[in-house]
Order: sequence, then structure tokens, then C-alpha cells
Amino acid sequence: MKDKIEKMLILLMFCFCFITGQAQEVVTTSGGNASGNTGSFSCTVGQIADTTLSSTTGILTQGVQQPYEIFILKTTPNTEGINLLVYPNPTRDILTLKIINMDIKGLHYILYDMNGKLLQNKLIESNEIPISLGAYAGGVYVLKVTDLKKKIKIFKIIKN
Repeated sequence: MKDKIEKMLILLMFCFCFITGQAQEVVTTSGGNASGNTGSFSCTVGQIADTTLSSTTGILTQGVQQPYEIFILKTTPNTEGINLLVYPNPTRDILTLKIINMDIKGLHYILYDMNGKLLQNKLIESNEIPISLGAYAGGVYVLKVTDLKKKIKIFKIIKN
């Protein structure tokens, strides 16, 4: 009888270790919590796991480093004082091109994919232009602002 009780205790302890023991899922280097009127979230830096959660209000990718890069590929000389902004970069859908301190008459924006395929070529009609990228696959694109005589600026755009 004593032998059965010992075996039963060993079995219970063995089962208890598997039930309560958990492997570590996330090794992080830093993190934090934030909250606002519309909700709260906690974040970590350096996660290895990745999970994507989506809803009607947005997409959250856990554990994946999201790139944030504003990169001007080329600027034509003698463009001092001209301020062209492209944001948000990276984007999921609408990219905004904002032109400050420059006459927009005759300006165009041209959008290419990385293979050089022309996707959009449109006349700039206002100082702030929404550019829709929603129909294109995620990847890297090139946005060129030109007056058709010379290139003014070329931007590298990242679409998620």
C-alpha cells in the first residue's frame, strides 16, 4: 500500500509540473503600457513571436519590427528652400504629398514599382495631395516629383 501511495505522489508531482510549468514565449529587452480614451495596450521591444490581430479599426502586428523610414533617393541641385514632405511612410493606403514654399504650377508626381513599371502619373493641383496605394501589394515604391523638365525629388515609399 505504501508503495502505491509513493507512486501516486510521484505521478501527481510529475503531472503538476507539466500543468503549471510553461515554456517562456517571449524574451524581451524592454516594454511599457499606454492608455487613452479609445483603449489601452502594452508593448514590448525585442519579441521573437509574431501574431497579427485585425479589426475594422486597424491592424496590430505583435512581435514584428515595423520599418519606419523616410528616404530621399535624389534631390536636384538648386532646390534649397523647397520643402516636400511625404507621410506616413510606411503606409497601408493613403500617402500624403505636401509641397511647401514652391509654386505647384506644372508639377507632376510619378509613382513606380521597384521593377520600373509606371503606376501613376498625375498633375499636382494642390499643395497637399492624397495618393492612394491601397490597390497595390506591399513592397517598396518610388515616388518622383518633377516639373517634366527636371526631377525635383525622388522618394522611396514602403507599403505594408
